[in-house]
Amino acid sequence: MREIKFRGKATREEYGRECEWVYGFYRNPPPCAFASISEWSDHGWNSVRVDPSTVGQYTGLKDVDGTEVYEGDLIEAPHDNGELCPVVFERGGFGFIIRYDQTFLSFDGLLDGQIKRIKAVGNIHDNPELMEAIK
Repeated sequence: MREIKFRGKATREEYGRECEWVYGFYRNPPPCAFASISEWSDHGWNSVRVDPSTVGQYTGLKDVDGTEVYEGDLIEAPHDNGELCPVVFERGGFGFIIRYDQTFLSFDGLLDGQIKRIKAVGNIHDNPELMEAIK
């Protein structure tokens, strides 16, 4: 069974400096005007405000280096040309969009050997220059 968790970038109001990634449980209960991620610390659960546009769910996969792959990550596609592709949640599952024809390829449809070749190289929030390269 896949571990359910999320990540999001903390708002500047939370840290007063450059935003940091927070990992844990996603909460956006009404009538709150903000989203938060609850993370575990030495002092118990801590709720941190995050920018909702940066929230992404863990896919349950790790890349070739053991890094967790999240929605919004940019991966080197496991097919032959190794292009950069954004990880998305579509049609009830996680996968990636192939740039040249905008095809969605589900992780569930890949062979084990292809899954093991996935390499996360950044994400759409921290690496806008990579996003420009794939448009």
